Amino acid sequence: QQEGIKGTQKGLPPACMSQAVLNGGRLGTYPPLKKLFNAEPGTDWLLAKNIAAGALAGSSAAALSSPLDLIKVRMQAQSPTVYLGHDYRYKNMFDGFSQVYKKEGFRGFLRGSWTSAQRTAVGSSVQLPTYDYAKSYLISSGHFQDNIWAHFVASLAAGLAVTTAMNPVDVARTRIYNQKVSSTGEGAYYKSMSDCIIKTVKAEGFMALYKGYP
Repeated sequence: QQEGIKGTQKGLPPACMSQAVLNGGRLGTYPPLKKLFNAEPGTDWLLAKNIAAGALAGSSAAALSSPLDLIKVRMQAQSPTVYLGHDYRYKNMFDGFSQVYKKEGFRGFLRGSWTSAQRTAVGSSVQLPTYDYAKSYLISSGHFQDNIWAHFVASLAAGLAVTTAMNPVDVARTRIYNQKVSSTGEGAYYKSMSDCIIKTVKAEGFMALYKGYP
């Protein structure tokens, strides 16, 4: 209504590139990591091995894609009519990278990267093993064959599980990315993910961590 259709696609280029790096990295490294941890059916500690492989695959890919997410979040929060956190006013993705480097230095690209890595470690350690186990259960139940429907239902189960697990960390990550930066280059409000979560719960209650969940 105020910004038109174009306003709904703010931050699209860095969002697309971020997902390519994030999902290409975590999905591409998950099978080799499972093999490295000997996460084969029938072996001991299979669930723990799958969780470890998912967490490592997700956190490493998230750390690489974090600078793109930083620019995406700041561009999406820009508005000519409404104040949404700190307004950085990036013209495009490349201008965003340039401004971050000029005003915050290389360290600015690392802002929120640890939180992003933790977020995706939580998500991937839940999503990837849940998908594996849900698919195996559906096929072994005899109600599904190893086809697109088994994969679809397993994906739904994994999606619900990962959204529930990741939402609190997602809220924290978004606030850390979009907070004002002090003259020393530090975040003006939150020092870390745990600091952000604690302050959010104290100020707004526990359910604030599930904003946007439905």
